[in-house]
Amino acid sequence: MTEIPDKPSSEALSAMIVTYRSLGLFKDEAKQAMTELAKRQDEGDDFDFESFIDAKLNEVPKSDINSDVSKFLRSLSFIGSSK
Repeated sequence: MTEIPDKPSSEALSAMIVTYRSLGLFKDEAKQAMTELAKRQDEGDDFDFESFIDAKLNEVPKSDINSDVSKFLRSLSFIGSSK
């Protein structure tokens, strides 16, 4: 698992979550990013990461690939990453 660098911006952390939610990549990093964003919010950071993530996800083009093909490709990526 890759560690999140010291003090990335909230936008960068949110982008990791967008990457995971849109492409299924970097799951562990996305979890760490969400934890860090929640911590920052508790500490008084006023960055609205939830709206930022929603807005960016709405900008991602929707795939025309059959959902079964998409699931198959995702399972292949998990097999490759388990080595």
